[in-house]
Formats: sequence, structure tokens, C-alpha cells
Amino acid sequence: MTPPKYEVNTLLERLSEVPITLFSGDKDVLAPPSHVKRLIELLPKNDIENVDEEFHTPYVNLIQINDYNHLDLIWGAKQNDLINTPIISFLKKLDLIKITPS
Repeated sequence: MTPPKYEVNTLLERLSEVPITLFSGDKDVLAPPSHVKRLIELLPKNDIENVDEEFHTPYVNLIQINDYNHLDLIWGAKQNDLINTPIISFLKKLDLIKITPS
């Protein structure tokens, strides 16, 4: 089964200014690492400075999680630490959310 072709080129101009964080499990058969790598190659590169040294490239950040599959990214035992915490950290660094501990 092959997914339908998606024309990434139609979004490239807009995406050049959007910070993107991708999460990928190395055991994911629905979005295997080779497909994620290809997506990253298609995403635009830009001259915007990194938000923080913690993030790998200007506005395209890949977090690869060992021994995770597609559903683990949602329901995995360590999902909060491996997914939610980095998302919240990234949004805080962009000053998009204000979260205070309860």
C-alpha cells in the first residue's frame, strides 16, 4: 500500500518561517525513519537563528526515539517525558505558551 502523493512544494514558502519539531520512532512502520528523513530533506532551510542550542537546525528539529513505534508516540509508557515535555519546552522557548507548575 502506497500513501497518496502530497505536494510539499505548495507549502515550502510558508514553512520556511515555521518552527517544526518532528518525533520519530525507529520501529515505526507507518512512518519509517527513511520517510521522515526524506520529509526533512524536502522541508525548506532558512537563515533564521536557532531558538536555542538544544534544537538541532534552524526550525527543523528531529527527535528520534529508540524502540518506539507509531502508537508508542501517543500511548507509550514514557510518552509524557519523551514527547510532551520536549513539545512544551520548545513552545516555551518560542514564547508561545506560558505554563506554570501547579
